[in-house]
Amino acid sequence: MMVSVRINITVPSELLEQIDRAAKAEHRSRSEFLRELARRYLARDIWERYQPIVAERARRVGIETEEDVDRLIHELRAERRKQ
Repeated sequence: MMVSVRINITVPSELLEQIDRAAKAEHRSRSEFLRELARRYLARDIWERYQPIVAERARRVGIETEEDVDRLIHELRAERRKQ
């Protein structure tokens, strides 16, 4: 179980108004909105850091499009069925 910790942050009043409007539009509390915002930011940061590495490795094995991924998945499944 993850323990929640209360923090204090300082933001410009205009930014807080935007956060509150966005949270209200999504029927979320301010806290839940900011938690989700942080989760998405961290996930994007990880994606941006590793995407070039993964893309290069994919190119090395002949994956350049989503169709290539589908084709390889079908090939692997066919090979496993034969075993």
